[in-house]
Amino acid sequence: MIVAALDDAQLRELIALGRQLGMEPLVEVHSRSELDRALAAGARILGVNNRDLKTLTVHPETSLELIDYIPDNCIAVSESGLRTHDDILRLRAAGFDAFLIGEHLMLAPDPAAALANLLGTPPTQG
Repeated sequence: MIVAALDDAQLRELIALGRQLGMEPLVEVHSRSELDRALAAGARILGVNNRDLKTLTVHPETSLELIDYIPDNCIAVSESGLRTHDDILRLRAAGFDAFLIGEHLMLAPDPAAALANLLGTPPTQG
């Protein structure tokens, strides 16, 4: 769920619906005010999207700016703009639990090798 696209009532309603269906929603934020709204609505899995939805530019610093405001009892996910193993290590050290990586893998000529590089493991042969 993208907080920027929902009002507070819709956000609470969709979080509740997800749980009724046996799923815990990933609630995506881009700013401190959106994070505050997500937390007030009861979000437990918070995705910090580093991509500005208006300009589509990516600012990896967004995750680092918001991580300190995500409570320890929530799962923190950094989204967009992650391209290297060092990116993952830096964000993991900052406190992120998980990472959403799409474009980097989808555009890679060898997605398996790109994933291995992100994980810091040698690619498998074959």
